Amino acid sequence: MEYELIRTRRKTVAIHIKEGRVIVRAPMRTPVRDIERFIESKQGWIDKHLAGQLARAEKRARFELTYGGAVLFLGREYRITADHKAAAYRQAPDPANKGELPKPEKHDRAGAQLSFFEDIGMQANAAQPVEDTGMQTDAARPTEPEDCLYFPPGLDTPHLKSRLILFYKGRAREIITERIGQIAPLMGVKPAKIHIGSAKRSWGSCNAKGCLSFSWRLMMAPPDAVDYVIVHELAHLKHLDHSKAFWAVVAKVFPDWKSRRQALRQLQKKLDTEDWG
Repeated sequence: MEYELIRTRRKTVAIHIKEGRVIVRAPMRTPVRDIERFIESKQGWIDKHLAGQLARAEKRARFELTYGGAVLFLGREYRITADHKAAAYRQAPDPANKGELPKPEKHDRAGAQLSFFEDIGMQANAAQPVEDTGMQTDAARPTEPEDCLYFPPGLDTPHLKSRLILFYKGRAREIITERIGQIAPLMGVKPAKIHIGSAKRSWGSCNAKGCLSFSWRLMMAPPDAVDYVIVHELAHLKHLDHSKAFWAVVAKVFPDWKSRRQALRQLQKKLDTEDWG
C-alpha cells in the first residue's frame, strides 16, 4: 500500500487519512519495517476510512442546489422556490414579532442556563433584509404550506449557491452580533471584534487579541448549537485554551454543552458530503 511517511520528533507512530491519502507520522529513528508492521495491523481501519472518504467525495461531486430542493437554516429545512417577483423585493420581518430575538434571562454569573430562540423567532420567515441576495422569504407568503426561500427562476447551482451564501453571511452577522451583545455582559466579557468568515472545519475561533470569528455555516445549525458556539468562543476570552478552567466557564452557562456540541458534529457529517466551495 502506498503511503506518505513524515518523520517528526514525536514518540509514537500515527496514521492519518486525508483526501484519499494515507499519511504516516513516525519518530525519527523508528525502523521502516516496524512502521510497515504497524500499518499492516491497522489495514482494516485504513480501508474503512479510505472508503468513507471516497464515498463523501463522490457525494460532494454530485452536490447540486435546485429548485424544490431543501437547505438548512437554524436547524430547519427550507424549500428553494422559484418566484419571478423575488428580485423585486427584499425579506420582511414577521409582523408578529418584528424579527426580534427573545432577550436572554438575566442569571447569576455563577451558573444557570441562558434561554435561546425559545420561539425560534429567527427563522427565515422572520428575517430582516439581506443586502443584494435577491431573495424573499415566506414572510410575504403566509399561505405557503411549507417554509421556503424564494429566488428568481432560472438560476443554476453556482448562482443559487452564491445567493444562499450571501444570505447565510448576512444572517450570521446579524444574529451572532446581536446574540453576543446579549450574552457577553452576562459572562463578564467583551470581544474586541466579531468576524464572519467561511471556515469549513471550524465553527468559531478566538485569537489572543480578543477577536472572535464565526463561520457562516453555523447558520445551518440548530439554535442551541449556535448558542453553544457563541458561549464557547466567549469563554476563550477568559481562558485561551481548552483547560478544565475553560470548560468550567462553558458548563456554568450550559451544563448540557456536550449534547449541543454533538448536534454540530452531526451537521459536520452532512456538510462533508456537500460542496459549498
